[in-house]
Amino acid sequence: MVAMRLDVEGVAETLAAIRKIEPDALKALRNEIKNDSGVTAAISSIKSEIPTVAPLSGMANHEGETRFTSPRVFISLRSPRRSMSSAESSLVTLVASSPKGSFGFELSDMAGRASGGRNARGRALLRNLSAKASRFVYPGFEKKEKNVADGVKRILDKYAEQVNVKLRVM
Repeated sequence: MVAMRLDVEGVAETLAAIRKIEPDALKALRNEIKNDSGVTAAISSIKSEIPTVAPLSGMANHEGETRFTSPRVFISLRSPRRSMSSAESSLVTLVASSPKGSFGFELSDMAGRASGGRNARGRALLRNLSAKASRFVYPGFEKKEKNVADGVKRILDKYAEQVNVKLRVM
């Protein structure tokens, strides 16, 4: 998952007002974010960074959990919900995940992020992988990060203005 902060106040309230005033507008907002915010360009950029073959030969031809399979890269849109552990919430999430039962992609992308290689086998794995963690997803996203942030903010501002106009009329 890719994390990018875009602090926008009142998103939850705006979405709740849209849901009450014009329920179909929420669907249109989600479609607009998917199609017009630059998220699809970010997904394409991420996909272009992901290798088509396993980065390590041992991950290529076996049926174990560490086999490398191309991930599914998609956008997840949901109404912001605050969790008990955080005062922040996500509206837009880009997800890159391997098919169920396989974590070779995640392993090759993020290996060494937390541990740096705790044992000899882990350190050998990290030596054979190029660059630091995240090797594929974040570099692909970074190329389009500014466009996505600007696009999502522009769309949210537009809908917030529409809600404000409707509330003034009511």
